[in-house]
Amino acid sequence: MLVVVLTVVVSGCGSSSRSVLDEGVASGLGRKLHRAGAGEAIADARNSKAEWIGMLRAAAIRNPHRRFPSPPRQILVARLDRAAALFGFRVETVTLRRPLQLAPEIVIESRHYLALAHALPQILDRIDPPPRSNNRAYEGIFIESVDEHHVPFVIVFDSLRGQIAGGQWARSEPLFPYAHG
Repeated sequence: MLVVVLTVVVSGCGSSSRSVLDEGVASGLGRKLHRAGAGEAIADARNSKAEWIGMLRAAAIRNPHRRFPSPPRQILVARLDRAAALFGFRVETVTLRRPLQLAPEIVIESRHYLALAHALPQILDRIDPPPRSNNRAYEGIFIESVDEHHVPFVIVFDSLRGQIAGGQWARSEPLFPYAHG
C-alpha cells in the first residue's frame, strides 16, 4: 500500500503533471492564491501580447535609430528547431512582427510544463543570442508556451529598443521562469 501511495505522489510532482497548472499564483498583501482557468489564461495571454506590442511601438517612437542584427526567419527557425530538440517542445507558430526591425512572436507547445518553464531563459538565449555583449539580436521577443489543449501556461517577453523592458506571466507559481515579487 505504501508503494502505491508513493508512486502516486511522485508522479503527481513531475514536470508533466497537469496539477502544476492549477496550483495558482499568490498575489496581494495577504498573498492570496488565485487559480486561473483555461479561459482566464487565454485572456491573460492576449493581454500580455497586447502589452508587449504596446512596449514595442512606444520604444520604436522613442528610439528609432537603434539597430539590431535581426537575423532572418530561416536562422530563427533553425535556432528554434535546435532548442526544441534539446528542450522537448514543439514549435506551433513563428510570426515576425516589424515595429521597426524584426520582433519574433513565438508559440511553443509542451506537456513538460515545469521543465519547459524553467528552461525558458536558456531557450531565449539560444534563439536570441547576444552577439558579444548583452545586446540581443532582435528588438523584442515574445514566447508563449501552451499545453496540449493550447492553453497558455507561461509567457516571457521583452522590448530592447531604448529603455529595456520585459515581463513574464505564469499560470502558477512554480512555472515562473524568473524571480518575481
